[in-house]
Amino acid sequence: MYALLTWTILLFAVFTGLCALAQGYWDLLIYRTIAGIGLGGEFGIGMALAAEAWPARHRAKAASYVALGWQVGVLGAALLYTIIAPAYWLAWNVLSGYLPCICRLVLTFSSART
Repeated sequence: MYALLTWTILLFAVFTGLCALAQGYWDLLIYRTIAGIGLGGEFGIGMALAAEAWPARHRAKAASYVALGWQVGVLGAALLYTIIAPAYWLAWNVLSGYLPCICRLVLTFSSART
């Protein structure tokens, strides 16, 4: 499961980075779609791993924390965009999406495997 998680994170990271190099609408649409596939795969696998790590009676809490983390991340990204957007051009805004990918890869490789 960790190998699949790593591949979905890399899929998301690579195609998020390619968004910064998009030359037009169709390029951006294709890159964002494939990045979304990677993100969707990561979310499902991450949910399963979080549930597996918690005791059976607390698995519902684990699932809700993962879902809440998603919403908090979206809100944080929206707030940070107001700081980043005026100072940098679009490519740097897109490339800033690599920070969560790096953090997630570090967490993936540093967590205990079952």
